[in-house]
This record gives sequence, C-alpha cells and structure tokens, in this order.
Amino acid sequence: MLQQRTFVVIAGFLVLTVGLSWIGQQIHIRSVGQGVDLRQREAVAAAEELLLSEFAATQEAMQVLAAEAAGVVDRQNVSFRRVPDPLLTEELARITIPEQGALSIYDTDMRLAAWRGESTPLAEGHMFDHPRWNIIRDDDWRTTLVLWEPLHVGDAEIGSIRVTQNLFVRAPVRNSVLDNYDITNIWTRKTGLEVQVDYGGNLGENTLRSIDGSVLGTFTVTPPTEATLIGTTVAFYDNLMAAGMALLVLWLVWGTWRWFRNAPKLYSLMIFAGLLGLGRIAWLYLEVPARYQTGKAPFSPLFDPVHLASTVGGGLMRTTGDLFIGAFCVLILGFAVLRYASAHANPSTRHGSIAWVRLAAGILLTLVLALMLAVVVQASVLDSTLSYTGRGALLPSPLELVVYISLVLLTLGSALIAISILRTGLEMRPSRACLVSLFAVAAGIIVAFEWLQWGSWAVSLGLLLVCLYFAARAGSGSIYEWLSLRRAVPVVLGICLLLYPAYYENLDKRKRDRVEYAVETFDQGSDRGVSLAVREAVEKAFQRPELYSALASNEDISSELEQLLEGTLLSSLGAYDASLTVLTTGGDELYSIGSVYATSSPEATKALWAELRAGIELNSSSYDVVEPQSAGAARYQYAGLAPLGDGWVLVRAQPHIVSEEANTPLLRVLLSSGYLDLYEDLSLASYREGQLTRTFGRRFAKYRLDPEIAAGLAQQSSLWRQESVGGGSTYLTYYLRRNGQVVAARMTTDGPFDHLYYLLRLVAGGLLLCIPFSTVGYIMQWRAGLFPRKRVRYQDKVMNAFFLVGVIAVIPVGIAGYNVVTEENEKAVQSWLRQHLERVESTLVPERRLGENNVDALARINIDSLAARVGLDLNLYRGTELIAASRRQLVDDRIVDTRLPAEVFSAIYGRAQHFTFVDHKLGDFEYTAGYRAILNNSGNPAYVLSVPTLPEAERIEEERARTLAYLFGAMLGLGVLVMFTGSVLSRALARPIARLQEGLQEAAQGKFEHVLPVESRDEVGALVTTFNTMQRQLSENRQKLARQERQLAWSEMARQIAHEIKNPLTPMKLSIQHLQRSYDNAKTDTSRFRRQFARTTATIVAQIDSLAHIANEFSTFARLPARRVERVDLREVISEAYGLMRAEASDNVTLKLELSKEPLPVRGDPSELLRTYINLVKNALEAVQDIDEGTITFTARQEEDQAITEVIDNGPGIPLDVQDRIYEPSFSTKTSGAGLGLAIARQAVELSGGSISFSTELGQGTTMRIDLPLDPGDD
Repeated sequence: MLQQRTFVVIAGFLVLTVGLSWIGQQIHIRSVGQGVDLRQREAVAAAEELLLSEFAATQEAMQVLAAEAAGVVDRQNVSFRRVPDPLLTEELARITIPEQGALSIYDTDMRLAAWRGESTPLAEGHMFDHPRWNIIRDDDWRTTLVLWEPLHVGDAEIGSIRVTQNLFVRAPVRNSVLDNYDITNIWTRKTGLEVQVDYGGNLGENTLRSIDGSVLGTFTVTPPTEATLIGTTVAFYDNLMAAGMALLVLWLVWGTWRWFRNAPKLYSLMIFAGLLGLGRIAWLYLEVPARYQTGKAPFSPLFDPVHLASTVGGGLMRTTGDLFIGAFCVLILGFAVLRYASAHANPSTRHGSIAWVRLAAGILLTLVLALMLAVVVQASVLDSTLSYTGRGALLPSPLELVVYISLVLLTLGSALIAISILRTGLEMRPSRACLVSLFAVAAGIIVAFEWLQWGSWAVSLGLLLVCLYFAARAGSGSIYEWLSLRRAVPVVLGICLLLYPAYYENLDKRKRDRVEYAVETFDQGSDRGVSLAVREAVEKAFQRPELYSALASNEDISSELEQLLEGTLLSSLGAYDASLTVLTTGGDELYSIGSVYATSSPEATKALWAELRAGIELNSSSYDVVEPQSAGAARYQYAGLAPLGDGWVLVRAQPHIVSEEANTPLLRVLLSSGYLDLYEDLSLASYREGQLTRTFGRRFAKYRLDPEIAAGLAQQSSLWRQESVGGGSTYLTYYLRRNGQVVAARMTTDGPFDHLYYLLRLVAGGLLLCIPFSTVGYIMQWRAGLFPRKRVRYQDKVMNAFFLVGVIAVIPVGIAGYNVVTEENEKAVQSWLRQHLERVESTLVPERRLGENNVDALARINIDSLAARVGLDLNLYRGTELIAASRRQLVDDRIVDTRLPAEVFSAIYGRAQHFTFVDHKLGDFEYTAGYRAILNNSGNPAYVLSVPTLPEAERIEEERARTLAYLFGAMLGLGVLVMFTGSVLSRALARPIARLQEGLQEAAQGKFEHVLPVESRDEVGALVTTFNTMQRQLSENRQKLARQERQLAWSEMARQIAHEIKNPLTPMKLSIQHLQRSYDNAKTDTSRFRRQFARTTATIVAQIDSLAHIANEFSTFARLPARRVERVDLREVISEAYGLMRAEASDNVTLKLELSKEPLPVRGDPSELLRTYINLVKNALEAVQDIDEGTITFTARQEEDQAITEVIDNGPGIPLDVQDRIYEPSFSTKTSGAGLGLAIARQAVELSGGSISFSTELGQGTTMRIDLPLDPGDD
C-alpha cells in the first residue's frame, strides 16, 4: 500500500510540474513582451561581462607564460652570446603552451634567441622597456594577440619575451580535419548572442582593452530581438514540460515493470509491452532527449540526422541516438518476455497440438524478427553517412560504436523474445514429425526471404538455430549466470558473427551503389575535384599581384606561372594534364606552360576564351569556370578564365589518354569536404569504339576493351565482373554501355584482411557491452543473495580459470603487441625518412661541380628540380628560416611554418644530431617530418633539409591499422580458442568428478550397487577405482552389520520378553502352590480354601492380563503403521489428553493447561498423537508420585511455522547415566512396563514430520518437548 501511494504521489508531482510549467510559460511570455528593452539590456550586459572576463583571462595566461619563460632565462644564466641558443630553446620546450599559442625570446638587437610554437610575423622592429600589448595580422590568414615583456637580469635589460595567442586562424580548406579557429565564434556560442569584433578599429560599441589599458579593438554584441526572447522563453518551458512528460512516461513504465515483476501474468506482460511502445513513441514525439543535445552538447552528434537518418520504423531510426534507445527498449522487452516464460515454465507431458501451435508461432516470430533485424541493419548502413570501412584507425568512431552496440542490443533482445516463445513449445515435448515439418516450413520461408530479397538468409537461419538451441537449454542456468562476464563474452561474439553476413552484404551494396553513381558522373564528364582545382588556380591568378607587375613590364612570366601551377591542386592531379596560358585583351596567346597547350590549336584557345569571357560579362563576375568542355576525340576539359591586368589568364585541365600518377601524392588533407568521396579508392575509364579515351587512377592499364567484355555488353547495358589484373590482384569492375561508349569503374575486392577488419570493428562495439552486462548481473546476484555464491561447481571453477588465463594471456599480449606495432611503425617511418633524405643528399653528388660540396650544389639547384628527381616534397631551411619549398602552396596556406621547429633546432644545432624527426599536427591530422643537416666543410650545419610524410600519412596509418587488425584478430582468435578449449576441458575434467559425486550420493543413501566406470589412467581413475573398492567393502560390511544387528535385536528382544514373561509367572506359580496347600487343608477349613481360591484366580487373571499387555506393547512397536492422517488442531488433542489424565492424578499432583489462543493445525494421526501425550503424562505422573506437591504443566504455542508443545514436571529429573537410552525400545527405569512408551512416542512424532526432545535437571524436573510443522492448508 505504501509503495502504491508513493507511486501515485510521484506521478501526481510530475503531472503537477507539467501543468505549472505551462502556466509559468504563459505568465513569462506576457512579462517578456512587456519588458523587452530591459531584458535586451540585461542579456547584452551579461554577454559583455562574460566576453571581457574571457579576454582578460587570456591575457593573464599569457603573462603567466611570459613569467615562466623569464624564470627559464634566469635559471640558465643566459647571456645571449650565441643566438639562436639551442640550449635555451630546448629548455623552453619544457614549458606547456596553450593551443594556438607561441613563445619567443629576443635579444636587445631583436635577434631570435629561442622559441616555442609557430612563428607569427614580427610587426615591431624594436624593443619595449615596458610590457606592451598589440594585435597583428598575417594578411587574412591569422589575427594574433601579442604581449611583449622586457627581460631583465638584475637591473640590466638583456632582451624581451614575446608571447602570442591566435584569435583567428583561417584554414586553407574546411574538411573533417581542418576548420577555421575564431574566438568570436566561441564567444557567440557561450553568450548565445552574435558577437562581432573589430581588432584595431572603432566600429564596435565597446572596447577590448589590454591589462595596461591600451585599446586593442572594439566589439559589438547584437541584442536579442523580441521574437528571440519569446522564443527562448517558450523553448525553456517547452523543454521543462517535455522533461516532465518524459519522466512521467518513464515512471509509468517503471511502475508497470514492478507490477509485472511481482505478478508475471500474460495480461500484465501485454500491458507492459504496450506501455513501453507507447512510451518510446511519446519520447519521439517530445523529441527527448534530442531537444537537450543541440549545438556543442556532449551527445549532440548522436541526435544529428546528418550521420544517420532513416524512415524505417516511423522515426525510430531518425538519428543514431534514437536507434540506440529503440534497441534498448527491445532488449528490455526481451527480458520481460523471458521473465514471463521462466515464471510459467512447467515441463509437462507430451501435448502434440498445443506444442505444434506454440512452436509454429515461435518459429514464425523468429523469422519475422530476423526480417526486421535485416531491415534495420540495411538502413543502418545504407541510410548513414558514417564511414564504416574507413581505415584511419582500428577502433571505429564513437558514432559507429553506438551503431554497432545498437545492432547487438537489438539482436539480443530479438533473440530473447524468440527463445522465450520457443521454450514454451519445446517444454511440451513435441514429436519428431512435428519438429521436422516445422523446420521444413521455416526453410521454405527463409528461401522466400532470399528470393524476394527481404533480408539475409544467413541472419534468419542463424537466429532461428541459435534461439532453438538456447530454448532447449533454457533450464540449464539462471539469467544471473548468463549475465556473468564469462558467459557474456561468447554470447556477444556469437551475436557479432550472426550479424556480420547482413552487415557486410549491405556494405558491399553501398560500395556498388557508389561505383554505379561514380560511373554515371564520370560518363557525364563531371569531376568535382578537377573543378575545385581549376577554380583555385583561377582565384590565385586573379589575386597574385606579381603577375600584374611582371606583365606590365613585359617581363617573362613563365617562372611565375610555374610557381602558380605548382602551388595549386592542379599539380597533384595525376590523371589530368593542366596548363596556364596568358592571353592578350584580344585573346591571343602570350605565354603558356603545361601540357594541354600542345594539343590545343590557337583557334580552339581563342574560341574557349570568347566563351568564358561571355560568361563573365553575362554574370558580372570577376572570373568564370566552366565544366566540362569538349576538347575533341571524346576528351573533356575543364577551363577557367580571369582578367590579368590588360590581359587574361586561362586555366585548362583535361584527362590523360593513359593515366599516370603525379610525382608526389595528392594531399587529401588540403581538399574540401567531399572532394574525393565519390572517386576514392576507385579507378575509372572511358572507352569509345573499344579504345581507351580517358582514365582516372592506375588500374586500367589496357588501352583496348577486352572482346569478352564487349560481347557481354552487347547483350546487356551493364555488367559486373571480378577480374585479376597485374600481379594477381583481384578487382571488382562495373561496365556501363551508353551513347556509343563504355564507362568502367574498378575497385579492389575485399580479402580476408578486409573481412577481419570489418568484423573486428563490429566486435569492438559488442565487447563494450560485456562489462555493463556483467556488472548488472553481479549487482542482481548480490541483491538476490546469490553473490558471492555459497556453492560453486567444479566445472565452473575450471572454466573460470581458463577464462581468466585467456584474459591474462590476451590483454597483456595485445597491449604489448599494440606498443610493438606502434613502435615498429614509428621506426619504419623514421627509416623511410632517413633513407629518402640520404637519397636526396646522394642526388646532390652528381650535381657538384669541381671544388663544390653538397652545400654549394644545394645552393645552386632549384628545389623544385630536386624534388622532381626524387619524387618527394622537400623543404629547405637555412638557420631557422625556411628559404625554399617544393610545394609552395603548403607555405602560402600556412601549413608549413617558415621557421624551423624548435625541437629540430635543438637536436641539430644543440645536440649535433645529423638526423631527427618531429611529429606535427594539422588540425586533427597527424604526420611526421624528417630533418637532415647538410654539413659544410667545417662540419657545421649549413642547411636543414626536410621531408614531410604529409602525403603518405594516410597510407602509413592504413598500414598500421592493417597490422593491428591482424594482431587483434589473432588475439581474438586466441581468446575464443582458449574459451572453447576451456569449455571442452572443463567438461572432460568435471565429468568423472560429477559421476563420483553421484556415486557418493547413492552410497550416502545406502545404494552400493552402481559401479562407476574407470575412463582414465590418471589420479581421477585411481580415485574412482578406490571408490568402487570402498563401495564394495561398504556393501559387504553393511550386510554383515545387518545380520549382527538382527541377531543382537532378536537376542535382546528374547531376553527382554523372557524377563517380562518371567515376572508374572512367579506370582502365578506361588499362587498355585498356595492354592494346592489350601486344597490339601480344604477338608478341615473349606471357607479358607474358597478365599484362597478366589485370591489365586484373581492373581492369575491379573498376571495373564499383564502378559497380554506386554504382548500388545511389543506388537504396537513392531507393527507397520496403519495410520489415518488428517488435519487436526493440536490444542484439541492436548485438551483431550489433559481431561483423561486428570482423573489418574493423585491428590498430591496438580495438572495445569496453558494453550495458545490461535489454532495450531498440524497433519497427523489423532489417536496416535493422543497416545503420545498420554504416555508423556503417565511418565510425568510416575515421576512426581513421591513428591508432596507435584505439578505437571501442558503448554502449546506457535513459533514461526512450528507448533511447540511441552509437558513439564517438577520431579527428580532423569539421571545422567540413562539420558542417552530413554528412547531405546524395551529400556525402562521402572520395575514394571515394557519400556516402549517413549520409543513409540518418538516413532509417532517423527511419522508426523516433527521431532521430540527433552531437557532435565536433577532435583528440578524434566521438560519433554514436541515440535510439529504447522499445516498451512489452503492458505
């Protein structure tokens, strides 16, 4: 009743909360409308206060950093005799700098002495004798806050410290790893209002000041509009009401679960399932919890439909988070159905018709669940933008993990539902014909699924078999055992193996869909990557002032055009030829570089110029880019045009006839989002009249279409083929015939590694569930009083030991293997860098002239020429500054710093290392760069040559992931093998122990006939042999003992009977002798004879009655009980015994009766119980007959589920030497009687399921106690 009241009170409180929230919303909306100005001022003031405090905190952190640097200088006792100072730079490396921060130290001549972090332009040309704050700009790339702190040693000023903190950084492109950094956006997100900052200007309403009071900029906070304020208020109360209603739904579901748990009936299960489904729908309608996870909330990606959005289930899969919540609800429903089936488990006799119906329903339900599961898996893969096949890392991304976990939960919940239904049918022991027919029907349905392409047949068949197996073994263990870690791991692995066929089938379908779409776009000549590269080149040409100046002075601008071409993505497009052409105002060619020009006539160039110029004039734009344009011979070209002073610059790109990769790989990190998503990992080709016209990628090496493929395409428009190309590599190729040409796309087929990789990622998500599952299981066992277990099976102990050994073996080996692979990967990267840097230096040797060394040759050779020879990106440093880069775009885009990294400077110039490497981070992208010192004749570094692994970073990470996949695949296989071996061996080891236990139990019951088989020759076999020998000896000894006991019993019985019979015979003999003498004297005294005759006959009759009584007593004790058991109130039996024995009591004895007021129902023979209490009272009367004031008390009461009765006397007590024998038959301390009273009483009590005992104290009395179990009856 109290729990029901609590449930109603909490539910009422939630309803009241929702109602009050609605009322508060209406009141607050009216108040907002009446005080808009005040609320706007308050919001702006709060935002301004937060913004100023954030800016002040940034400055304070910079001051602390400057103080730390000053402390390093003071400890090192720096004199700045050598600048830059390698030792000081190495010490600065120990200081932790914030993100987007940097630190530099200069001497009094403004020479760089030490640094930490990236460089920023040095706008100031002199020192400051006091702290100074400033804002500097690096074109439109960066805006930086600068702090100058004078550096003193004592009173002498020896230099200055420069601390910088970026306020804005523009990324060259925005993609998954690169994005702009803008502190204004951070302030806007924190304040919730739009913030605009003008650094160094006066456009804002408020000033940004430094700590010393100087103005650094202005800012403006846009006040919220009235609609925004009202919308914020409405959203706040809507969120509050949604939370109340969501909690109310959750509370109702919880209350229904508790009701169902206490009364697991079918109707309660249906109500719980219905309320659970309605609750999930209510949460979807209320958009809970998605409405609370917006913006930068920690779980906002889970409820972002960008990652997963499907119409399956009417919104149940609209986001990744909704998929997880739905799967969790299915799991809860599965546990509820399993609890219902367990509560109603009742193995019964064979019942064919009902068993057939239940099994058919279970199999049909299983197949329906398998179909639904296949649909969900398909939607999770095909309706998602997540990269399930990404090779960037072995572990999937958090969102992918959530999808994997959801699929495992959904499969587990579906399996529990199916197992529960199938279990109810299998409990009725259906016939074999029934099972065979049902399996045949199920197989037909599965074949129909496959034929209709409704789902994966492997999932349907696998789920059915798994559910049938566990349904048949449902009674082998409780749910607590299956929630243990040892059981959860193999279950999760099995579920992942069950899911994988459907999962991979949809992965493959997703790949094929992408291939078909890529062929469609390639057939239309559309390539987003080339368009982007052309547009970038046109923009850079339009914005490059040196081209204007060179063109105006009639200089040769070929070198400028080459630098422009090398600095754009066009140089990385290995499948395309690119050119830059400078035209006059009339469209005539002046300068041109690149390979397209050789195949383009001046007339075609001028026609293209005219078309592009018309587009510029039509759109009133600065430049124009068109795609694709016919370039003859079925080749497409991309073109862009922009004004250049008094002329024009024309950018063109067209595909090769035969593709060759560029000298250096494409920098994907510099590509915009989606740039290569379509063509990634694909090779494409176009054929016209069987001849190759253009390609993308390397995998189409033949210039003619195979006749077999052409013949196949003559029959159908598209064709999928699996082909082996080159050195045995297998590829999947798609051919499409359209408009007289054939377009093909080729991708690598998935091999064993790929399947292992995909499976491991799925297993990683599943294994994350093992820990929470096992934790919940242990908590449930602890609450149920089952943990720690009082009894553990030997087989479980062995399996636990094997599982622990497997975990101990796999985890350390996995960690060690991971570290070894990572370390070896780093060593391989370092070795690769070292070899390539050595190759670069060796390339300089043939270029040296007489008397030159490598330094002289390097100073003379163009870095682009050197990079082209070795096929690498090269950066060249002199001192601390970058003087040349083969890929200038990286420098222009601020990706490669113009200053030598501090770690490299310390290693080469400080520790005299010839080679070193440094890990760099570009946004979320990490890569390694190698650095090698080029020594002069004096052995000192003249230059530092750098080779970054930026282009190869993705390939290196993919190789690392591949190696780790094989490693963890082997570890997973080892773990599964250990668990399987442990299961088999534990059964083999426990089987003889279990048989020995059964033999011991039978021996304990007195059954010695079963002889255990000896199946091994080890210690267990010897133990079984010893047990069999012991059992045989026990059997023989029992037979001997039984014979001896029978002989002893007959002997004792004969002695006792003889003794008891002899007692009445003696008075009979004496009486007859007296009668004989009286007979002899009868003639003289007849009256005396008659009196003697009467006494003698009376004595003889009495003794004959005594003999009959003795015979009856022995007969009663020895006979088999023919009892009449019924339900009887023990108080009535005791009252009857009390009434009968009160008449037998002498005047000096008092009988008392103390009975319970409540009935004491027991099951027994009423007459037998009555005789028992009469015997006890007779013994008590005999014990108190010689006492002046004897007392005998009857008591009867209830203790828990027992009826306790006592007969208490105040007699002399039972002597100690006879206490152990009072229940023995024929034992008595009296001169009369058979000594069977207590033995018969004990026998009667034990037959009624009770026990009899006594307590005694010499001189005080004895208490006889009888405990009988109460009969609950129909209650």
